[in-house]
Amino acid sequence: METEAQHDSPGPPNTTWNDSWTTEDFIFDKYKQDTVVIVIFVLAYLSILLLCVVGNLLVIVVVVWNRNMRTVTNFFITNLAVADLLVGVFCLPFNLADSIMTSWPFGEAMCKVFLTVRVLSVSASVFTLVAIAVDRYYAVVHPTSPRFTQTAVLYILGTVWIVAAATSAPQGLVLTSVTYEGVYTADGQLLTACEEVWPGDYYVVGYTFCLFTLCYVFPLLTIVALYVKIGMSIWNRSKPGASRDRGKRSEPSVSYNTQSDTVTIHSTQSAQVSRLEEQKKLHVIRMLLVVVVVFALSWLPLYSLLFASLFSNFTDTTAEIMYRYVTPIVKGVAFINCGLNPVIYGYYNKNLRKGFSQLVRSKK
Repeated sequence: METEAQHDSPGPPNTTWNDSWTTEDFIFDKYKQDTVVIVIFVLAYLSILLLCVVGNLLVIVVVVWNRNMRTVTNFFITNLAVADLLVGVFCLPFNLADSIMTSWPFGEAMCKVFLTVRVLSVSASVFTLVAIAVDRYYAVVHPTSPRFTQTAVLYILGTVWIVAAATSAPQGLVLTSVTYEGVYTADGQLLTACEEVWPGDYYVVGYTFCLFTLCYVFPLLTIVALYVKIGMSIWNRSKPGASRDRGKRSEPSVSYNTQSDTVTIHSTQSAQVSRLEEQKKLHVIRMLLVVVVVFALSWLPLYSLLFASLFSNFTDTTAEIMYRYVTPIVKGVAFINCGLNPVIYGYYNKNLRKGFSQLVRSKK
């Protein structure tokens, strides 16, 4: 969601009408920044784009190509990769152009698409992270309970995208390409802006709060609560007294297969093997926790900027700095999340690295 609301005066967002303006005041620079800053923005965004597209494509191809990789957790991870890939294809290039060019050159349709897809993909990502946390919770805290089947996962993912689409729908309805008659850029083109046109300011505030709550606060609180319970469960099992008590009672033990993503109940099992299985679970959970933390830190600056824009009265100088420099940087930080996720998967997931190596060897 963008910070700009509907404007009554000509010019780019955050400009203010002044009766003393002359005709020359209605000619704006073609670009928002000077050449050095533009080069830095372009290189940064292209690096994120390359990492995002290549990394997430590899994750998707490896899971689809390798049958052994088609586990419940990897299905969820693949869904995250699809959402991140959408950001790379539909959002990053157009967001870069919008960040450095004063006028919007891509027309009405793309104005609606690229920002709507951003909300869609972010919503799908965070809802998928919640589903993964629920799956891990049952796998660790209630290992004897029925696990998600692949069919159930498909229904869950379908629901995730439906809810994400409903969340992003208002964005597509209010976005429009506005052309300011009599206002030009330095190359002689009429100034056009991709803006949100809301019926009133309270709609903007309401939708922003809904996005922040539904796509950030509530999911993260849910995930934190589930992972705290998972951590407490693992901690209690790892106590020496708990291990001896389990041995005395001859209770069945639980083993976890990271490749098939299944939990197996055994009548007896040595303490050493049990500790190994717990370490495997912890490794998966550690990877998912890193993904969640990176998501939270990446998107927090953008949400902070949204609220600051809604409730703060910036001076003209501050508004100009926010418009030209802070906003592109904050959005770039948010998009880094989409490029880092495949790196996190590859670093923590040995099976994914193995699948990638097999894919490369099969193509030689």
